[in-house]
Amino acid sequence: MKHIHAIILAAGKGTRMNSATPKVLHKAKDVPMIDRVLASIQEICPKPTIIVGYGAMEVINHTKNKYRYIFQKEQLGTGHAVMTAKNILFDEAYDALLVLPGDHPFVESETLKKLISSHTERKAMLSIATLTVPDFFGDFKEFYNCGRVMRDKNNNILKVIELKDANRKEKKIKEVAVSYYCFNPAWLWKNIGKLKNDNKAGEFYLTDLVNLAVQNGENVNSIKILNPIEGMGVNTHEQLEVVERHVGNAL
Repeated sequence: MKHIHAIILAAGKGTRMNSATPKVLHKAKDVPMIDRVLASIQEICPKPTIIVGYGAMEVINHTKNKYRYIFQKEQLGTGHAVMTAKNILFDEAYDALLVLPGDHPFVESETLKKLISSHTERKAMLSIATLTVPDFFGDFKEFYNCGRVMRDKNNNILKVIELKDANRKEKKIKEVAVSYYCFNPAWLWKNIGKLKNDNKAGEFYLTDLVNLAVQNGENVNSIKILNPIEGMGVNTHEQLEVVERHVGNAL
């Protein structure tokens, strides 16, 4: 494995969990979600950077202050979370930089290794993981809120559009981005400041870096996740129940 660093996004409150506990400390199959994510990247990056915000000291204490922590004062989107890390990480030499959420508890280490391998082999500026669902009903309705992946006739990614900004036709696209990214670090730090929050959510989206790279003719790469459980994030107790019910199985 090349010299890989990872950023884990763990600043969210998890308002819809209706709990004072930071979202990433909620348990999935009796294990806090962030512990599962940390286990998945242990071989890849034993000392990741964790972006903390709501309940920061709880997260730091829970993870025994073993990692590097960066405080995100305001939670203004995934892109903003990574922006907060720029001044700390931009001059460190990595072959690739993983960015993944702390509330996707069942991503497999092998999937992340596949993402990194594909990224480096294709000399991409950025790579994403995607998932194609049969529909957005039942246990798949969790994915309705994910960004839609638009491709051209040659299967190249054209853009990723967030649900809040998608039109009726775009909302029907069944290939979604599931928040696992691998970046060329130099390209990331050069471009992260170009993100804008002129969207319906008023947030800075990491997915907009995909669109920026495409517009600039950069090599944008993707891998497909076959087991939906790996792409499931947890924002509600209902979603947590779905994830726990399907652990170890394909939906």
